[in-house]
Amino acid sequence: MASQWRAIISVKCKVDGINMANGCVTVSMEVDDSYYYEMLSDLIGENMLANINCYRYFSRWLKMRTEYVKVLHAVDSVRGKGYGVKQRRRG
Repeated sequence: MASQWRAIISVKCKVDGINMANGCVTVSMEVDDSYYYEMLSDLIGENMLANINCYRYFSRWLKMRTEYVKVLHAVDSVRGKGYGVKQRRRG
């Protein structure tokens, strides 16, 4: 995906920290908003080139997540209670 991104001409970079113990360098980059939407579109796989598209996408995602949480609770309940699992009775 990154190979599809245009060359970024104006970038502000700042080194925020260097950790010699683990070799990590923390860098902040400031780029134009248009690059943000382009990268977001590539990462998500949908057109996110405007705020309205982001709003629509995340609204759909929130609805799906809400339904998923309902199902997840049901599945957890079934696992906890053993519903559907037959246990052998002694005696």
